[in-house]
Amino acid sequence: MLRLLGTPCWALFLLGISCRNEHHRGTTAVSSSATDHAALHPVPAGTTLVRCSPSVLHLYDTLLLSMSTPHGEYLVIVAPDSTLLFVVYPQLGRPTNHSLVPSGEFRSLPSIRLVAGEARALPWVYGRDTTEQIFGRSGHYTVFVGDELETDADVPVSRCGVEYVAR
Repeated sequence: MLRLLGTPCWALFLLGISCRNEHHRGTTAVSSSATDHAALHPVPAGTTLVRCSPSVLHLYDTLLLSMSTPHGEYLVIVAPDSTLLFVVYPQLGRPTNHSLVPSGEFRSLPSIRLVAGEARALPWVYGRDTTEQIFGRSGHYTVFVGDELETDADVPVSRCGVEYVAR
């Protein structure tokens, strides 16, 4: 049994850990079984909710994200160092919103394009309050589309992955 505090369940899922939503002394109890999450939020076989193309990306390439509509209001990319980068997210009372597009409009977009050398997003890291280049170092990036991604609720998310190769 592993105990992690303040980490959203969907983010733990990318690490192969699923939440069981048990709370004990202010922590969230989680197990290392990703099959728990799949059982709670089954996706019909053959359904692709978000697709990354191409699967290998270079500095001047454009990443095309194709999504079933309607979809969630968040688009979050997890960098190789596990930094969460919020590309699209709701305003939620923030004085400044760095969202690429308004989250309400994003829900109905069937696709979005990100130029690897230009795409920027807000990292979910204390003290890093300005946008940063998304594809800054070589490695595997995981793209998530879903709702309520800033909570520790066990919410369904769609994901795809892309390898970025810096030149």
